[in-house]
Amino acid sequence: MAQIDFSGIGRGFVTQYYPAYGADRSQVAGAYRDNSLMTYQGQQIMGVVKIMEFFRERVTFTTAQFNPLDIDCHPSQSNGIIVVVNGEVLLAGETRALKFNDVFHLAVDQSGQWYISNQLFRTVGSVA
Repeated sequence: MAQIDFSGIGRGFVTQYYPAYGADRSQVAGAYRDNSLMTYQGQQIMGVVKIMEFFRERVTFTTAQFNPLDIDCHPSQSNGIIVVVNGEVLLAGETRALKFNDVFHLAVDQSGQWYISNQLFRTVGSVA
């Protein structure tokens, strides 16, 4: 397999994902597949349909501004990319940003497109 620019792909993914997710979560549906597994604040969700349903029904903010502060990218043994993001998110109507940690495993599907194979998202510290 040819050498991939894992850092460029991972960082490029982050710069596209968060603005879309923060403005209109339905825009990120194409980043997931039926085999995608997400853990959101400790709750596991499997598959693009269930993930998007979870976003619509359980994620209560309407819009948010994500500020990724640290982005670390690493190639995985399965020819994917692990992306670790630490940052802040300011939810609509709030004055204080929350700190968050998001881990992605990006993989290539049968058509050669990168997608989110695994994702673990959690806010860090107090949310009160």
